[in-house]
Amino acid sequence: MELFKASRERFYRAFLLPVILLCLGMGESAYGNVLIIVDKAHILPHPPHPHPPWPPRPIPPHRPIRQFLPLELRTQNVEVVIKDQVAVTKLHQVFYNPSDRRMEGTFIFPVPKGARIDKFSMEVNGKMQKAELLDAKKARKIYEDIVRKALDPALFEYAGQSLFKVRIFPIEPKKEKEVKIKYTEILERDGKMVRYLYHLNTKKYSSKPIKNLSMKIELETSEAEIKSVYSPSHEAEVKRHGKKRVVVGLEKKNMATDADFLLYYSLKDKGGSDIDLSVLTHKEDKDHDEGHFMLLLNPGAWDDKGSVIPKDVVFVFDSSGSMRGKKIEQAKEALKFCVESLNEEDRFELIRFSTEAEPIFGKMVTAGEKNVKKAVKFIDSVRPIGGTAIEEALIEAASIISEKASDKRPTQVIFMTDGQPTIGAIKEDVILNSLRKKTSDSKSKIRVFCLGIGTNVNTHLLDKITEETNAASQYVLPEENLEYKVSRFYAKISEPVLADLKLRIDGPDRVRGIYPKNLPDLFKGDQMVVLGRYEPGDKKGKITLEGTIRGKKKTFEYKAVFPKEKEGNSFIPRIWATRRVGYLLDEIRLRGEKKELKEEVARLARKYGIVTPYTSYLIIEDEKDRAVPLARRSLGGFAPGADAPVTESDLIVIEDKARIAYDSFKSEKSGEDAVRGAASSITLKDADGISSFNAAKNLAYAGGKAAKKSIASENRILDGKTFHLAGDLWIDDDARDDKDKKIEELKFASKEYFDFLEKHPELIKFLSLGANVDVLHQGKIIRCRR
Repeated sequence: MELFKASRERFYRAFLLPVILLCLGMGESAYGNVLIIVDKAHILPHPPHPHPPWPPRPIPPHRPIRQFLPLELRTQNVEVVIKDQVAVTKLHQVFYNPSDRRMEGTFIFPVPKGARIDKFSMEVNGKMQKAELLDAKKARKIYEDIVRKALDPALFEYAGQSLFKVRIFPIEPKKEKEVKIKYTEILERDGKMVRYLYHLNTKKYSSKPIKNLSMKIELETSEAEIKSVYSPSHEAEVKRHGKKRVVVGLEKKNMATDADFLLYYSLKDKGGSDIDLSVLTHKEDKDHDEGHFMLLLNPGAWDDKGSVIPKDVVFVFDSSGSMRGKKIEQAKEALKFCVESLNEEDRFELIRFSTEAEPIFGKMVTAGEKNVKKAVKFIDSVRPIGGTAIEEALIEAASIISEKASDKRPTQVIFMTDGQPTIGAIKEDVILNSLRKKTSDSKSKIRVFCLGIGTNVNTHLLDKITEETNAASQYVLPEENLEYKVSRFYAKISEPVLADLKLRIDGPDRVRGIYPKNLPDLFKGDQMVVLGRYEPGDKKGKITLEGTIRGKKKTFEYKAVFPKEKEGNSFIPRIWATRRVGYLLDEIRLRGEKKELKEEVARLARKYGIVTPYTSYLIIEDEKDRAVPLARRSLGGFAPGADAPVTESDLIVIEDKARIAYDSFKSEKSGEDAVRGAASSITLKDADGISSFNAAKNLAYAGGKAAKKSIASENRILDGKTFHLAGDLWIDDDARDDKDKKIEELKFASKEYFDFLEKHPELIKFLSLGANVDVLHQGKIIRCRR
């Protein structure tokens, strides 16, 4: 902002803050993006200041005006009804003017390219407003003017898009302004998949998080059954109401995010299999050898009666002295939930262990009312005392379940402990060998699911048990509710539908890097996400899924397309890389580090912005070995808006902190750091969306040696490119090494700058990050500076 020549009297009466932006939920090609341009701020009458500053100090031109946003977004409620691909979106926003000035502004709603908006209506404080639709050419001039006046390129990514605009006056001081928008759009269908996109990307534009956010999306179809429902962007709640209606919900307080809300759902083909498989692909261009794919496997939650497969399950729980207090009470409630959730055709056994293992029945029994009541009574009577005989408890469980094992019944052991073995065999290898011998005699493959409670467990032992039996580990941290987490975990695995899965993909020249490596069993009501890479071959392909149901082999075939070029699903490569990093970190943690593992973790973590305490050190070490200049490194404590990069001595301190966290991660088997590291790795390995990466990072940073402030970094992922913030410079990871590369320089907001972007609109989304950006384009670095 600049205050132009004026007299003192004119200064008080003049319009302040000529262009101030409030940008909410904006991003690439979608709806819900809204901003208010405050054109005028009127000083209300009040006694003059006895010594007003004169001349007024101008704001330095390098500081973006969005740092001085006068309006706050307090509430954003979104209700969407999608019926047969027609989506009606209702948006309710409440803005607050915290200043002492009455504001006057223009409300702008950018319309994406190719958008098919059928109806658009808007009301402000209960009064209907007439919105003016400007074509792309007129809209571009508005965006350019904003960039010039605000000295901030954030909005320019919307150049080329038309917009709706409405004047808003007055925006009273210390008051709220309520805005409601309703619009109808027709969603496109790609094969079986339908996509809905709503912008929640506030991080780039808004000075404060959204105080209250709620989203409710109702999906409904007239004929086709809704199968997979998937959000790669947010951890949303999905509730099914029959085969043709699904409600998706998201509710957050003080939410700031750089991710837009993205929802996919698939529709079952007529005569299609009950087990649905949908394919999403991303292949940037012909210059890239490989593309990425995502498979969504869904057995549904509303199968015909009788589809539930009877199972055998043994619950093994730790009742040693270390479980006393709140832990044992929550564990008992969780166990009662598990037992009472059994189906009548299931068989079960219950074993408590401390100094020795004690089964309640001594054999597998049916889950009838009498046996369930006896088990609940036994659980209530348990008192925590004694040592921890892990080997004996596991062998007892495997022996009992093997006696009546059948290949027609899935067999599970649910093993809960809060400690390390203190009685009997103590070494990991001895316990694993004993369990291996016992389970190899069984007629059915025994899955041993492990639940580690607290921070004293041996994470290596539990993770190796589940890895060997193709099951899963789960850790309950001190701040988490044990009863809730155990109950939720069991509910997810309680009804297996398809076991011993095998996948074959025909069509591409090559398929590699499939995760999970060993496909787990498929459970009713759950959804499996499989990711991998492919080299294009035949565009049309075929996917074959094999598995067993009640001991009988079943084969399912699906048509698929693996295109040579397919954009629009740029989240897939990052989720694939997140899983890959999780698997590589697990190899380092459980079996020791190797040079090639460390180098690949560093490369993927830097390229896709997967920054955790454990990847940070590898990135720093790698860039140090390659002699990357300090000012162009990915990490190093750069704060957003910093004027200068860190010094060599600063980097030494940062590297030290990162090394301590990494060394703890790779060497310790128990304790807070070990458990948080194991839980973080599991979250990365199971990643099915952007929120999974954030969850893994938060788990690791929550305590122990991986202190939150050990690494400061900021990065953005745009269309498959990762940009790192170094001082006030955004550097494309591909442009980090600028040796021997051609460089084209641009002066921000100059005539040449706007002319260049008009010729290269594909670069607008990258240069809109800031005034100082380096981006690699067609083998040349585009260097923009203020």
